[in-house]
Amino acid sequence: MDRIAKLVQTNSAKKVIVIGDLTLDETISGALKGIASTAPVPIVERTGQWTQPGAAARTALLLRQFGPELVLLGWVGDDDAGYTLMGHLERHGIGGRGIMIAPQRATGRQTRIRVTGAGHPPQDLLHLTAPKSAPPDREVIVRHLRNHVSDCSAVVLVDATGATIDAGLVETVRREVQKNNVMLIGDSERQLTLFSRFTAVTPNMSEARFALGQTLPAEQLGLALRSVLQCGALFLSRGIEGVSVFSQDGNACHVPVQGREVFDTTGAGEMVTAAVTAGLLAGWEPEPIARLANTAAGAVVTKPGLSDVTLDEIKTFNRQLEAQQSAEKSVTLEALQPILQRDRSAGRKVVWTNGCFDLMHVGHILYLEKARSYGDLLVVGLNSDASVRLSKGLRRPIVQQDQRAKLLSALSCVDYIVLFDEESPIHLIEKLRPDVYAKGGDYTIETINQNERRLVESYGGEIALFPGVEGLSTSALIEKIISKHGD
Repeated sequence: MDRIAKLVQTNSAKKVIVIGDLTLDETISGALKGIASTAPVPIVERTGQWTQPGAAARTALLLRQFGPELVLLGWVGDDDAGYTLMGHLERHGIGGRGIMIAPQRATGRQTRIRVTGAGHPPQDLLHLTAPKSAPPDREVIVRHLRNHVSDCSAVVLVDATGATIDAGLVETVRREVQKNNVMLIGDSERQLTLFSRFTAVTPNMSEARFALGQTLPAEQLGLALRSVLQCGALFLSRGIEGVSVFSQDGNACHVPVQGREVFDTTGAGEMVTAAVTAGLLAGWEPEPIARLANTAAGAVVTKPGLSDVTLDEIKTFNRQLEAQQSAEKSVTLEALQPILQRDRSAGRKVVWTNGCFDLMHVGHILYLEKARSYGDLLVVGLNSDASVRLSKGLRRPIVQQDQRAKLLSALSCVDYIVLFDEESPIHLIEKLRPDVYAKGGDYTIETINQNERRLVESYGGEIALFPGVEGLSTSALIEKIISKHGD
C-alpha cells in the first residue's frame, strides 16, 4: 500500500467540518469564429457548458477523496444555481443537512467563457460574477457546528467571497474547537488576519501580501505572516515555485514544484487546503504535507478550470514524480550537504551506509531496507569503479558505476547516492556526519573500519550492525554463475 493509500485509510475513521462560501463555477466553452463586423468583439460558437462546486464546496469535495467523513456548513440561494450545486454535492456523497436554503438571496456564481482558436489552447475570454447577496443569519451554521464538533477531528474555514465568514463566526468557531481540542485550518482571500491562532493556514502569495499590506520576498513574507497570525504552521503556496512551510519553531522549509507544465491554476488553492488538512489528520509532519499539497495541486493545474481531479489521478501523478525523482537521487557531496542540513532542521534522522552493490541481488535490498528502518532517510555511499578495483581487484566491478547508481535509485528505501573514489568513504562521513552509521553482513564492532568507527563515535553518532542473509552475496552469485555456466 502506498503512502497516499495509507493516508486515506487512516483518515476514513475521521470526520471534518468545512464551513464557508458555497459557490457554483460555470464554464461555457466555444470556438473562435472571427471578429464581428459591427464592433471589435470576437464571435464565439458555443460548443459546451458544465458546472462544478467552488470555494468551500470544492474544498469539501476534494477533501472527501482523502478519506474523512464530511459535514459541509454554509448557505445557497433559493435558485437554480443553488439546487444545481446541492445536486453536485449529493452525487459526491456530501449531504446537505448543514446547508441553508436562503430565500431572496442569490447563490454565489462565477461564469467563465473559454474559447479555443486555431493554433492556440483554450483560453478564458471573460469572467462573469453574480452580485453578492447579504449573508443570512449565521445561527444555523453555529448550531450545526455545535452538534458535530465534539466527534470531529478538524474544522476548516474557507472564505472566498466574504459572504459567509466574518469576525463573529470565526471567534465562535475558535471557542468551540478549543473546548473540544479540534484542529482548525483556514484559507481566506481577503480576511486572513481573522484566522489567528489556527492550527494551520494556507494562503497564496497574493493573499499573504494583501493580509500584511506589504510586498515582500516569499521567505520574509511567510515568516512575518506566521508571526502575525501566531498559527501552528503556515503553508504558503508560491505558484510555479512550489510550497513553503513556516513552523511555530521558526523553521522554514521550501518544497519546489516537480516537473509539470501548468495549464490553469484555477482550483489549486482549494486542493492545497484539502491536502494540508488530510496530512494533518493523518499525523504527517509539515514537509511531507507540503509535498502532498504540491503533488495534489500539480494534478489540478494540468487541467482547465475547475475540472474533476480524482484520487487515482493524484496517485498516478505521485508515482510519476517518484519515478522522476529516482533519477535525481545521485548527488555530489556539495549538493548533499545543504539537503541534509535542511532535513535535520526538520527533525529527520540521517542513516549512512556504503558498498559496491555490484550485481544487485535480494540480499542487497533486504540490507538497504533494514538500514533505512534506523532513521528517516538513507544515504548510500557508492564505491566508484576505481574504488571497487582498489578493494576487490582489477576484475571488478562487473557492473559500471552509473548502472549501479541507477539500480540503487530505483529503490524506494534509498534517498540519496554519493560516489567516492577512495577505498574508504571516511571523508564523506566526516563532512556529512550521519546520525546512524549502518553495516550489514558478518561485521562486528571490531571488524568494521576502525577509523570510520572512531569518527562516528567522536561526534556521538550511532553504529548499527545487523546480520546479512546467509548465502546471498555478490561473490557467491559470481561463483554460482561460473560453476553452472563457466563452460
